[in-house]
Amino acid sequence: IRSGTAVVHESLATFVREQKSKQRSWKQELELFLEVPASSDAAFVFCWVMFVLILLSVVVTLMEDVLVGYYDFAPSTFEALDIFFTVVFTLEVFLRFLSMPKYSQFFLTYGHVTSDN
Repeated sequence: IRSGTAVVHESLATFVREQKSKQRSWKQELELFLEVPASSDAAFVFCWVMFVLILLSVVVTLMEDVLVGYYDFAPSTFEALDIFFTVVFTLEVFLRFLSMPKYSQFFLTYGHVTSDN
C-alpha cells in the first residue's frame, strides 16, 4: 500500500518529466520556474530563499519596534532592510507578471493578488 505522499510525489515527478521534454517559450520556462519548485534545482533553491526572506522580513518588522525603542538600535538599519525586502519582493511579483501568457490574467489569478501561491 502506497501512502498519499508517495502518490503525490510520483505524480509531480511525472509532471516535471513531461514538462522538461516539451519545447517552451521563455514565459513558460519562467512560470514553471516560479510556480513549480520541483521543476529544477534552481527553482527549488529560489523557492526556499524566498521562503526564508519572507520569514526574515516578518522577524525584522516585529523586532524593529523593540530594538529601536528600547535599545537605541539604528533606525537606518531597519530602513535599509525594509528597502531590500521591498525590492526583492517587488522583483518577484514583476517576474510573475512577466510570466503570464496574458498580462490581464495576472490580476484575475487569485494567488497573485493575495500572495497565497
